[in-house]
Amino acid sequence: MCACLDLYTARPTEPHLLPRFAPQQPKSVRVYVFSHGWHTGIVMQAGDIKKLTSIDWLDQLTAGDTDYLEFGWGDEQAYRVKVVRTGTIMKAMFLPTKSVVHLERFNEPPYVHYSDSQLETFDVTPAQLESMLSVIEKTISKDASGKLLNIGSGVEADSTFFRAKKLYFIGRSCNMWTAKVLKAGGINARSLFAPKLMEKLRQEVDPVR
Repeated sequence: MCACLDLYTARPTEPHLLPRFAPQQPKSVRVYVFSHGWHTGIVMQAGDIKKLTSIDWLDQLTAGDTDYLEFGWGDEQAYRVKVVRTGTIMKAMFLPTKSVVHLERFNEPPYVHYSDSQLETFDVTPAQLESMLSVIEKTISKDASGKLLNIGSGVEADSTFFRAKKLYFIGRSCNMWTAKVLKAGGINARSLFAPKLMEKLRQEVDPVR
């Protein structure tokens, strides 16, 4: 029942605008953390991954000429429904369920793409970016040939589901997963719930604004 009480990230009161004073730090790459309400995830620039990391599984993401890659982990059923209702959330929280990693590809700037969601921006080093990607890879199951286990199209126009290794439940929320990936990038903030995670990111870390 507590999931209904102050555990949902409110939409922005005004549209997102690109920060006027947000120069990128030298030798850094930019990552973004979004909250759609109950759920958080991470966005990286595909070009940074291609140029600055040595990962050997980027081709399995079929990024092509995509500018941005959004990664999120969570309950498969909650991902697949068009409207996430309280009942779906309660089931995911209290019954261990199958999980997925959802990858979305898009080209518009994040400040446009997430105009109706909470968004925070951070700079990390290329080495930290690679560490974050390592955490993401270890989340995903692999098939007999060792490739990421692709289970079909995701819920957005250009997106894919990958089978994840662990079951989803309240002690292992999507927001805890986001925090785990961020920690690999030197960003220390964690919470079971999206609003608190976004609050900690703003209070305990220095976003690019």
